[in-house]
Amino acid sequence: MRIIERKLQLCLNSLQQWATENGFRFSKSKTVCMHFCQKRGLHPDPELFLDGNRLPVVDETKFLGLIFDKKLSFIPHIKNLKKKCLKALNILRVLSNTDWGADRKVLLRLYRALIRSKLDYGCIVYGSARESYLKELDTIHNQGLRISLGAFRTSPVDSLYVEAHEPSLHNRRDKLALQYATKIASLPNHISFNTIFRPRHEHLYLVKTNVVPSFGIRIQPLLSEAGISLDSIANTPFFETPPWAVSPPKIDFDLTQHKKRDTSSTVFQSLFRELRSKYGDYAPIYTDGSKDDDRVASATVTPSETISVRLPPAASIFTAELLAIIQALEFIQSSSNLKYIIFTDSLSSLQAIHNKQLDHPLVVDIYRLLLANEFNSKDIVLCWLPSHMDIKGNDQADSAAKSALDLPISEFYIPYKDFKFIINSFINDRWQRSWDLAGTNKLHHSKPFLGDWPSSYRTNRRDEVVLCRSRIGHTFLTHIFILKREPQPECVHCHVPLTVKHILIECNHLKNVRSKYYRCQSLHQLFAQPELYGKLLNFLKETNFYYKF
Repeated sequence: MRIIERKLQLCLNSLQQWATENGFRFSKSKTVCMHFCQKRGLHPDPELFLDGNRLPVVDETKFLGLIFDKKLSFIPHIKNLKKKCLKALNILRVLSNTDWGADRKVLLRLYRALIRSKLDYGCIVYGSARESYLKELDTIHNQGLRISLGAFRTSPVDSLYVEAHEPSLHNRRDKLALQYATKIASLPNHISFNTIFRPRHEHLYLVKTNVVPSFGIRIQPLLSEAGISLDSIANTPFFETPPWAVSPPKIDFDLTQHKKRDTSSTVFQSLFRELRSKYGDYAPIYTDGSKDDDRVASATVTPSETISVRLPPAASIFTAELLAIIQALEFIQSSSNLKYIIFTDSLSSLQAIHNKQLDHPLVVDIYRLLLANEFNSKDIVLCWLPSHMDIKGNDQADSAAKSALDLPISEFYIPYKDFKFIINSFINDRWQRSWDLAGTNKLHHSKPFLGDWPSSYRTNRRDEVVLCRSRIGHTFLTHIFILKREPQPECVHCHVPLTVKHILIECNHLKNVRSKYYRCQSLHQLFAQPELYGKLLNFLKETNFYYKF
């Protein structure tokens, strides 16, 4: 402790000297000392001074919205976070009345904006807390979804996740951790790079299995399981020229004034001919990208040759479109012609270039090539062109890109943003495997595969609540006995346990009424046909079960 104390004091002295020379002051009320230590017995705390004032040694303090405690258990932060989220849940309670409340789409958006955003913030840091502590936040997550959906209080949490198409907090934390890791992997000069990808003291964590490993050690199995290779991630470049000093490239968006779905191909062909006459002395180049399952390729059709490249499977169609523009600019750089117009059917690529998204490595490469060509007196125009409008050059680029899908995969570093799709697929696949094991879950019979339920969004809040509780299989009528600690109710006509399935499918007493609205032999068959939802609601209203659900 004496050695640590001396080294820290020398650092504080240097900081204080710099602040004095430059006219700054450290806030005494916000400057504290924390001694992070796992020892249980008595141990000395450091005595540190700043500007002649002794720094108080505290057990916990807030830094950038996260509460750190001296044992890094994050219990104070989790308790404070839970308290804040419980207050935000009151907004949902006010708006979620089952008769006149907001619809589930609005409530889920409010939940994600007001509550889930708080749970997400800093989860990469406080995610190192023990699972038993983190489970305290699961109750907030489950309660928010239950209120938003209007689900009954006894509904299983797995059913809530599937019904709302919202993953558990554990899956959510893993997803955000993978996204953060891939982003840091593209920044080798980042201060956290070596800490994450070159972790130290791994052998100590192997010996002390009760100690939670550091983030760098915990993320390695996840990266391996998701199939993400760090060696294939492109470095995020540093563009030497500041954005405000870069002259905007010439981009023609004239054709975007006409909506593709409302405009015929003959009209676009006529507009294209007018565009070609406008740039009559510009040599045309057509670019396109193609993606089919895990095959990705790009193609560039120039006046003299066609350049095609197949990208690694992890690449996105956006990356393929940008790469095709890069190929066009590289061709222009080696050409003797001074005027070129590049046609692309990727509006998002042109918007990224226009908006100077210099955090994307391919956009940076495009700007570098544009500056190099401008230095060589090249006049280049980028232009958007709608696809599949029987325009010859565009069709050639489309055919070349599709043919390139069969080429060998070239060596290409992928921007970290492209891995978001892989991460989402990995989390969804893991969630689906877990859901496949829930064979006894009532909702699983109706919804064996994960996905959103567009048909569940209705204008009437009561209709949404009734449909949600019917799918989950937990209603006020059939499950209130659990909360009241009473015997399970029985059907007064069939003398069998009263369940949603019995009411909607099996009860012989209701058979004649059911036949007026639908004829289904199983809940899966019933809920798989959204066109029957209205008839199902009418059936429940006629049998007086509508307000009992």
